[in-house]
Amino acid sequence: MNSELTRIAMAKMISNFAINVLWLQPNTSIDCSFLDVSGSLDEQYNYGVTQACQLWLMWIWNDWNKTEKFDPNTVVTRAQFGTAFSRALSKAKWKVVENGNPYYSTHLEYLQSEWIIKSATNPSPSTVEKRWNVMIMMMRAWNNGEASVKNEVKWNPDYYYEKLNITANVWLDWIVDVKENFTAKFNAEKHGIIRAIPLSNINVSDVNVKWKTFTTYTEGWSINIKIWDANKFVSGIQNYPISYKIDWLINKKNSELYRNLVWYDFDTNINTVTAEIILPKVYTGFTSEDFLITTDWSTKTVSQFKWTLNWWKWDKITITYDKWLSAKEWITLAIKFPKGYFDDDQFQKISAENLAKLKDKWVIRWPKDAKITIVEFTELLCPYCQRQSQQWTITSAIQQFSGQVNSISRSFIIHGDAALQLSLAMECVADLKPWVYYDVLDGAFWAYPVDMTGIVNIAVENWVNKQSLQSCVEDWKYIQSVIDLMDLWAELWVNWTPWSLVINNESLKYELIAWAYPIETFVETIESLLN
Repeated sequence: MNSELTRIAMAKMISNFAINVLWLQPNTSIDCSFLDVSGSLDEQYNYGVTQACQLWLMWIWNDWNKTEKFDPNTVVTRAQFGTAFSRALSKAKWKVVENGNPYYSTHLEYLQSEWIIKSATNPSPSTVEKRWNVMIMMMRAWNNGEASVKNEVKWNPDYYYEKLNITANVWLDWIVDVKENFTAKFNAEKHGIIRAIPLSNINVSDVNVKWKTFTTYTEGWSINIKIWDANKFVSGIQNYPISYKIDWLINKKNSELYRNLVWYDFDTNINTVTAEIILPKVYTGFTSEDFLITTDWSTKTVSQFKWTLNWWKWDKITITYDKWLSAKEWITLAIKFPKGYFDDDQFQKISAENLAKLKDKWVIRWPKDAKITIVEFTELLCPYCQRQSQQWTITSAIQQFSGQVNSISRSFIIHGDAALQLSLAMECVADLKPWVYYDVLDGAFWAYPVDMTGIVNIAVENWVNKQSLQSCVEDWKYIQSVIDLMDLWAELWVNWTPWSLVINNESLKYELIAWAYPIETFVETIESLLN
């Protein structure tokens, strides 16, 4: 989101906007081949270079002759983007340098006059343009019907929204199930509300409003849901639970979700907005750099919104905006997914090789041929691991599935050398007397916090030879095994304890449970993988 914009990326973005939003048509009679842009490269960018040229938006000299090279990897400045975008919005109104001014000055002044940028000189026209900023400018132009926004918008005093709660369930086929609940406060009698949904690059279907009379109709760039009863007035607090389905029509391979949570069509204020975005897969690599949230005329970083990720599965984003959102303002969310996230199950499957490494020569608790395996990453100095063990969380969950589930406990080092020594001791116990491994492990957690003397005593009580155990630990016999485990954990995104992978041994699909969660969480996860 915060990356610099290259010329070829800008060509794709600006030509898509010009064709799909502004309805401009390329002049296909123009030869727009360039020495440094191959046909396959242009195709990779949705033929953006060809279209930007045929729309007369990019790489045209003042005499309107095309150059031989496009310079696809050169980064774009504010002046260059502003010029091309102004050409699209103004239908190439200014074709040449006027009155000796720089080529970009008239274009930037135009964008400023239409409230697409705040200033034609700040930031400097030579500033390298960032992708998120370009998306903001395009959103302003799109949301306001080719930049016809006015500086001041009066809100409707007859009503306002106390709350807007949004739930969006995103599926791998880019279908999104949306549920919205508007809590309206009416200060005067009205017949209802109208909810407009922007239609750019999407289809909207399965519209429904619970317990309300409604109709739908298309107008301009939006589908309108008119929740209205001409024979009845409403007043006071009213709830409007709306649901619909979105199908993205283009850019499904970009692995980037970009959508207005609140569009600019509202004619009144909203007190609080909450949104829950439910993602189709586990992915633990998200950072704040992968999210862009904007509102009004300025970019607000993620930190200025209240937002959380679901830490036990990393598949849910919750956003709260608890300031007044004024009429004609909006909230837009963009999420950058890893490459291939929507193409296959690579972020939801464990490789057969890694699964074999987890099970190789290791002690499996309960039936070895079970359909589901829970791999618990634990550490004897971890208080949350102790709690999970003493509450018999995993054991109790497994007992509900009649031999369909087994478990493996492997070490993950958090607390330095002391934890490493204890992990080496447990590796040695697994080697010397594997059938008592879990008895020793459970005993160690009941004696928490345990040290090396304590672990040796517990092992001896379970018929492990004391001298053999001490010799194994002192020789660091299994240090390489522990190091290999740490490398494998990094590959599987394990970074804390307790951390559990619940794996279907047939399909290799898995769910991640990160932290100490109750039995119900494990039962629900096991059921989803069995089904």
